[in-house]
Amino acid sequence: MVRQYRHGIEQVCLELPGGLVDAGDLSTAAAAGRELLEETGYQAANIVELGECFPQPAVLNNKGYFFHGKDAVKVAEPTPDAGEDIEVVKVPLQKIPDMIANKEITHGMVLLAFFLYGLKLPPHEL
Repeated sequence: MVRQYRHGIEQVCLELPGGLVDAGDLSTAAAAGRELLEETGYQAANIVELGECFPQPAVLNNKGYFFHGKDAVKVAEPTPDAGEDIEVVKVPLQKIPDMIANKEITHGMVLLAFFLYGLKLPPHEL
């Protein structure tokens, strides 16, 4: 996970790596892998699609995509975009429900990502 300052709420959020699909990206999965590497220095052996959504369809037409980077290993130092001040944070998966309940994770798209993760994966992998 990453800690990143968010101007809209003037707070640091604990969230998942993410970003935009660039013109050179071959797919949304490739963009997810690139963002993971840029923001964390980790590379996933397998990128699994979890789902997609329209985050604010009343006022915006963008689509969000969610992926699980399986078997990720650190291969480099993070190289965030200019203006991004990101801290990489390792969080054991079993702590996520409590962190959500305790409002340590409040970013709506991150909450949705964990919901989709729970729906997609077999219970023994949760």
